[in-house]
Amino acid sequence: MSIMRLYRGALRPAVKLINLMKYWQKFLLIGLIVLLPMSILSVYVLNTKQQEIDIARSERNGLRYMKELNGFIAAVQRHRAQVVNGSPQAELTAAQADVKQAIAALDAARSDYASDLPATQGMEDLKEFWETLLNALPKLKDTQAIDKHSGLIGQTLDLMVEVSDDSGLTLESHLEEYYLSNSVVNLMPRLIENLGQLRVTGIRATARGEFASSEKEWVFPTVRMVESGLAEINRSMAILIAESDRNRGKMEQPTRAMNEAITGFLVKLDTNLMLPAKFTITTQDYLKIATDAMNAGYAMMEVDTELLLERLQDRIDDSKRLIQLIGAVLVLIILVLLYVFLAFYRSVQVTVDRLSEAASSMADGDLTQTLHLETRDELAEVGVSFNRMNEAMRTMIQGNLVTAAQVTAASDLLTSTAKDSVEMSHHNAQVIQEIASGMESQLKGARETGTAMEEMSIGIERIAENASDVADTSKEAEEAASQGSQAMTSAVGQMNAIHLATTKAAQVVHSLGEHSKQVGHIVEVIGEIARQTNLLSLNASIEAARAGEHGKGFAVVASEVKKLAEQSQQSTAQIASIIALIQSSVQEAVSAMNGGYAEVQSGIAIIEKTGVVFNRIESSVQRVADQVREITAAAEQLSAGTQQVNASMQTIVGVSQTSAGSAQEMSASSEEQLAAMEEISNSASELNQHAQQMQAMVRKFKID
Repeated sequence: MSIMRLYRGALRPAVKLINLMKYWQKFLLIGLIVLLPMSILSVYVLNTKQQEIDIARSERNGLRYMKELNGFIAAVQRHRAQVVNGSPQAELTAAQADVKQAIAALDAARSDYASDLPATQGMEDLKEFWETLLNALPKLKDTQAIDKHSGLIGQTLDLMVEVSDDSGLTLESHLEEYYLSNSVVNLMPRLIENLGQLRVTGIRATARGEFASSEKEWVFPTVRMVESGLAEINRSMAILIAESDRNRGKMEQPTRAMNEAITGFLVKLDTNLMLPAKFTITTQDYLKIATDAMNAGYAMMEVDTELLLERLQDRIDDSKRLIQLIGAVLVLIILVLLYVFLAFYRSVQVTVDRLSEAASSMADGDLTQTLHLETRDELAEVGVSFNRMNEAMRTMIQGNLVTAAQVTAASDLLTSTAKDSVEMSHHNAQVIQEIASGMESQLKGARETGTAMEEMSIGIERIAENASDVADTSKEAEEAASQGSQAMTSAVGQMNAIHLATTKAAQVVHSLGEHSKQVGHIVEVIGEIARQTNLLSLNASIEAARAGEHGKGFAVVASEVKKLAEQSQQSTAQIASIIALIQSSVQEAVSAMNGGYAEVQSGIAIIEKTGVVFNRIESSVQRVADQVREITAAAEQLSAGTQQVNASMQTIVGVSQTSAGSAQEMSASSEEQLAAMEEISNSASELNQHAQQMQAMVRKFKID
């Protein structure tokens, strides 16, 4: 758990940063993150290759300059041989012209491709050395001239090593280039110079016909150096020839010719100068053989130089081609990444646009559209869930439409019935008021009858008249009681009809409440789907983070899914609030119907009680009428039955008082019933308004 908390905490800053960006900004950021290290690596490789090109060019320029130095050394060696051989002035002048030409070539190289080689400044000392040598040449002896020329050549060889160091040839790490540069810089020039010194020593010896005392001892170690140098050169040439067929084709013949020439020269030197007591070779022949050996060495060195130049040029060309290839591949990768990112962005944008359009249509009430996404990623699952939510909403709205129509019809019926009940209650109240007035009149008459009975002893004649009046009044009371009983019977029937209508309306309202609860459950399911979608987007973000660099673009998509899920939750909350309003209205209607139902029950009980009272009144009035008839028929017997009549009148007074009280109670009950029916009528009207409002809210959704 702590690891997951640490993991989420580590990702939180990056997630917040990415959430602040739009899709194109996210893709741009990912592209930069991918391309930046790739570009840095490519620039590093390109710089490395460019450095290799610069090094190869420096080595090539140094090699070209050393080739000119070899020309200078060859010219100085020829001039040395001619000076020792005593050549004519014309030949010396020609040799000096060759040296001068070599110096001019070196000066041209210094101002051109060799300008970046600091060691070339040493050429100024060599030029000064040469000028000093030329000026002192007429005064120098042969040995001095040889030493001066050899000193100049030695300094030139040292300059070659410095040029090799400055150009980088000395540090050459490639096998072929190493052996070729070692041959050109060290082995071949030293070998040829040893041959040159053997040449001038032999020329002097053949010119004298014998070696000087120290010359022969010098020749032996020099010959050994030539032999060891040649052996080392042959070993290097063997490695180079074995390395490639190109080397074999170019090096085999010059190597063989060099070995034959040098070996032949050494054999001639040994057999014609070193071994016999008297030299058996002329100076010119010896000069020719020695010169041929040196020329073979120069030819071999020329082949090595050209091969090394080709190798360096090949390296330069290979590096250039690699730079071009890397540049082309980098551009291609950038184009491919740009194409893929644009395609990916377009795919996500189309999917998000379709989801947004469908959600907007749903928010506007259009539930007839079905979302079709041309993708197989996680957004496709969001599309499926969206379609399921749309279908659930469409089913719910259809049910609400039917329920709203039923509630409206029931409320209309309830309103009509309530109005009829109100009118009937008004009529009953009027009738009961008339009955109450009659009861008061009856009570008054009964009291007057009691008074008359007390005065019966005074006016017996008036008894008959009062009895007749009482008979008429009793008849009217009987008729009023009969009418009141019939009115109560009608009121009971009407209240039963109200009771049935109220019961039906209550059932419809209860049904509407149950449907509203089902709608609430569906909204909760929709909210759960949104929360699950949010959880899935969170899990997708975690999995994208685990995928590293390859999953970042996917993490951005998961973040947009989370936004859609949050929008779905908001829409669900709005729908839930609407459903809550409907449920509140339904609850109010249920409460009103329950109240109306209770009032109807109370009204029925009161009317039934009033009916009982009317029955008792009718019975009492009938008894009064019978007694009045008995009084009229037996007026003669009044004196004898005075006590009985007084008792009956007391009974009549009590009954009248009871009837009057019951009439008052029935009148109050009628008023209460009227108020209850008016409240039921108002509740029915309010229920009708709520039902119409619910229909108006539901009708804004398009489901067909």
